[in-house]
Parts: sequence; C-alpha cells; structure tokens
Amino acid sequence: MSGISAGTLTPMKITAYSDAKFSSKSGEYTVLINPEKITYTYNVNHTKQTVPGTGANTLKFNGVEPEKVSFDIWFDTTGVIPNSSGDVYDQINSFRKITYDYQGSIHRPNFVQLSWGTFIFKGVLSSLSVVYSLFSPQGEALRAKATVTFEETRDPVTIVKEGNPNSPDMTHLINVVEGDTLPMMCFRIYGDPTLYTEVARANGLDHFTDIRPGMRIEFPPIENS
Repeated sequence: MSGISAGTLTPMKITAYSDAKFSSKSGEYTVLINPEKITYTYNVNHTKQTVPGTGANTLKFNGVEPEKVSFDIWFDTTGVIPNSSGDVYDQINSFRKITYDYQGSIHRPNFVQLSWGTFIFKGVLSSLSVVYSLFSPQGEALRAKATVTFEETRDPVTIVKEGNPNSPDMTHLINVVEGDTLPMMCFRIYGDPTLYTEVARANGLDHFTDIRPGMRIEFPPIENS
C-alpha cells in the first residue's frame, strides 16, 4: 500500500457523505501528513454456552463484526508541514466537521470514504482522541496528534446480497493475500477469470499483475458475468 506514485505525494482524502450508499457527497478533508501505518481490526462475535451436565463451555457463533481501521493524523502549524494553514484548533475543527460533528440534516455524523492510492474504506468514525504535544510560550497549541478509528458500514441491501458471497451483481472489496492473481480472484468472484482486464481498469491498474499482498481490490458488478 502506498500513497506515492511517480515521485509525487498523493494525500489521503476523507470524503463525507450524507447517506449509507455513499451517493450524496457533502464535504472533503485532505490529510496533511499521510499515515505511517494503518491497522486493520477484525472481530468475530461468540457467546459462551454451558454444555448441560458437564460444566464446560462451548462457543456459539453470533456473527462477524464490522471491519475497523485505525491510524494517526498530525496537525501542525510550526511550518514543518507545507501548505498547512490556520491554527491547530482550526485544523482539528475542519477534520471534526467532516467526520465527527452531528449533522442536523441527517440527524447523525457523516458517513465517510477514506481514499489513498489503492486503499479505499467506507464507514463512520467510531473513536477520536487528540494529544497536544507542542505549545507556544503563550500556551497556544502548535502540534497535535489524533488517533482515529473508522468502522465499516454498509447499507442493508448490500448486507442481504452478501448472503451469497459470490453474487456478481454487487461490488466486492477484497484484500489481496500472498499467491493471489487477478484472474484467480475474478474466477472466485465472477466464475470467469477472463474479466481481469475490466477489474484492472476499474482499479486504475496499469497492468493486471500490479497487485501485491495487502492491496484492497474492488470488484464491481459486471453484466453477464
């Protein structure tokens, strides 16, 4: 995963939407410093049940919890970050407006899409903590680090469709693992390995071999697959 292409820095963008289908854009925030690392968290929900007459416990599967991603965002007005403007509080408020603040028109905070190179994640902000680490002699904050966690969200129609994980009439977001090839992944999703050129084009890949472990590939609905 990389935000660098042909020597040009590509910043992470956080785009706000007012609906869970991510069809109505309502704002955008550009991260000043790209994350050094992104942590994925996957949780499986089980309930402990006692086996009658034994005193031993077994686990009942309840479901897979939404995927989460966590990383740090820096805010700085010391001049270290090019193109930074306003004070640290203004920068944090701009970020909060997109991700955290209550939106009266939808009666909740925004839905957001994180985009950085091949990394695309759709969800909502689930936690935000800010640590101020540098101050002026007058006590004004000059630098702060926000630790954020976003939780995946999908509209109910998509969740129902995912009852059939190989359904070709929905968009799939798949993490590439060691040994994967685009034709092989197309065969798993569509049942047709020859659709790799369309998937490569949809993901902006110059060549279908330009995939590597950890990359997140979008498999869009393809008619007559």
